[in-house]
Amino acid sequence: MKKIKYLFIMLLVLVSFTWNLYAEDSIFQDSNTWFFATWSLSETLFLTWSVVNNLEESSYIYYYWQWCPHCANLDNYINWVDWYEKLNIVKKEVYFDDKNRQDMLYDGKKLWLEESEIWLPFFVINKAWVESPMVWDWPIIDYLKTILWEVPENKNKTIVLAILSILAIIIPIFLIKLANKN
Repeated sequence: MKKIKYLFIMLLVLVSFTWNLYAEDSIFQDSNTWFFATWSLSETLFLTWSVVNNLEESSYIYYYWQWCPHCANLDNYINWVDWYEKLNIVKKEVYFDDKNRQDMLYDGKKLWLEESEIWLPFFVINKAWVESPMVWDWPIIDYLKTILWEVPENKNKTIVLAILSILAIIIPIFLIKLANKN
């Protein structure tokens, strides 16, 4: 569903861009202007699409203990901003489940951590097929904030992304028109 939303946004930006190309007073009479405007649009669309694909190709494993206060803090935060589904976070309890505890130790060793360096909460980040570990609640929370490039209160990322994409096209067009008048 996320990909469909972003694809729709990119299509909307492309249609608005193309509409301006065929306007009677088009600013794209000059081939250099056309080249740079096309380059800017393609770069914006590529970056948007790569961010969407990167989010969906990433996976996370969250090892926790039911009575750990740091785990509870992280869990409350993730639930508050509803990121379990957005980021496809797999949550594994390690105190009552021996298999999960063995998986945690295996993941830690695979990521070059000594057993004494594996603290809870323990987060395994698999991004673009590269795994990395993270421990404690606040470093993980800070990391999660950077993934979605938003503060937790902002749940309108699609709208913000659409507006930024449109502005990335309208502002250069406006500046080019202004420069052509002079």
